[in-house]
This record gives sequence, C-alpha cells and structure tokens, in this order.
Amino acid sequence: LLNAGYTPIITWEPSFSGFSALDPVQPRLTNIINGDYNTYIDAFADKIKTYSDTIIIRLMHEFDGDWYSWCISQNNNDPALFVAAFRQIVDRFKAKNVNNVQWMWCPNSDYTPYRYWNWIVSAYPGDNYVDMVATDVYNAHYPANLPWWRSFRWLTSETYYYAQKYFPSKPFFICELASRERMAGESSASQTKSQWIKNMDLDLQSYFRKTRAIIFFSENKSQDWRVNSSSAALQSLNDNIWMDDYYFVQNGPLNVTRSETDKNNIYPNPAQDKIKISTAQATGSYVLRICNINGQEL
Repeated sequence: LLNAGYTPIITWEPSFSGFSALDPVQPRLTNIINGDYNTYIDAFADKIKTYSDTIIIRLMHEFDGDWYSWCISQNNNDPALFVAAFRQIVDRFKAKNVNNVQWMWCPNSDYTPYRYWNWIVSAYPGDNYVDMVATDVYNAHYPANLPWWRSFRWLTSETYYYAQKYFPSKPFFICELASRERMAGESSASQTKSQWIKNMDLDLQSYFRKTRAIIFFSENKSQDWRVNSSSAALQSLNDNIWMDDYYFVQNGPLNVTRSETDKNNIYPNPAQDKIKISTAQATGSYVLRICNINGQEL
C-alpha cells in the first residue's frame, strides 16, 4: 500500500482469534495496563518502525459499545481504564522511537449503553496521544424487526459536535461508513439507500465540512453494507461522491492538517434569519461564499 502511494489505516483490535469477542479469555483493559502484552506490543512497534512512510493506527475502536472486550461497558464502566490502556500502548511505541505512526481515536456514533459513564469525551486519551479523531456510522444496523432507519445527519451529529467542541485541533475522519438497503416489508414511501447517500453528500458539504476522510465499509456482513448492494446505490455513490472533486485531494499524499477555511465559523446553522461570522484568517483579502444545504449561494 505504501509503495502504491496510499496511507494505510490499521485497525488494531486487541483480541484473540478463535474465540467470541466477549469470551472471558479475551484481554481486558487491565491486562494491557498491567503489561501482560508488552512483548507483543513492542514487537508490533518494531515492525511498524521498519515501514518507509506513515501508518495510521486506529486503536481499540468503538470503545463506547458493548460488543468488544476493550469497550468501557466491559471494563467496570470506567473510561479511565480505556485512557490508561491507550496511553500504555502509545507510550511503548514512543519509547522505541517509532515516529511514523499517527494514532486515531474512534468511538462509534451510537453509544451502547447510553449512560453518563459512557460519554466519549471522558475516554479521550489526550492531545499528546491522539493525532486524529473519528467515528463509525451505520444506518439501520439493527435487525429487521427494529430497523431504526436514520439519516446520516442524525447518526453523525453528536460525535461530530463533541469532536469540534473538545478536540478542534484534531482532523475528523469517518472510518466505517455504510447503509443497508430498504427492506421489502418497509414503507415504499421511506428513503432508499441511494437517497440516503445523496442526502449524506449534502450533509458532508454543509453541516460536516470539517470531515477530512470517509471510508466505506463495503461488505455483506450481518447486513448488505456493500456500496454496490444495488445498481441504484452504486449509481448514487458515483454521482454524489466519486464524481465530485470536493472529496478528492488532487495533488500529493493525504494531508490531515487543518485548512485555512477551517478558521471560519458561521452560526447558527441552520439559520432562520440573522447569522454570525467569526474568522481567524491571516491578513489579506478573502472571498467568503455562504451556501445552503442544496448548494445555492445565499
């Protein structure tokens, strides 16, 4: 991947293969904190150090769920344990002078359970340990008898808000992104997957403009999440994402630093009448265009 000019993202799941995700044999956060796997972590650090360019490591993702052994809900409902385990791993890489890693912190867009101790901000390891923040967004992940069909905006808003409020210096990624198809038994008046993708495009270019990357989860697993699960879905992806230059950096490798446009804030958004504009631009002349969600210049 590096040789082909890509920046790989490795999702590092501290678990044993051959066992269910929550089997008692699986490591818990205290095992990492106590150094039970230091030998393995150090060997992984040595391997990463041999690579010729930057590797992004998404470490212990979706920690605000209840389906992995490193989730807060599986570790005494204590976000401090997650913070300590995350720091333990990063510190061991730093001790070995592994300088070609960027660390990604990635909660799920849905807390499970939705409790005070599971607030993602409490589980943030700190700016010195995190290079970028992210989230995973799935529409209608639940079984057919509880479809929970929700818009991209509904699913993404809370995590995005916290990321911008509490970690504004960190680039924001969407690391797993997918929607299933509308099922036969669901109302034909409801939104289709292709329409969901189209509206997601509008939201990304308006409400969530500080998103730096989107990564599709394209697999038939529990639901058909593939981008080509139907010809209509694939056409929508092509029309609204793939053919839009907004989503592509035309020159050079991935750049996750903040752009000048990120120093502008327009609020409230959405607005009924008056709006306020704040800016922290350098000196010089600038043109500021304000558009609505449909791209119409206001």
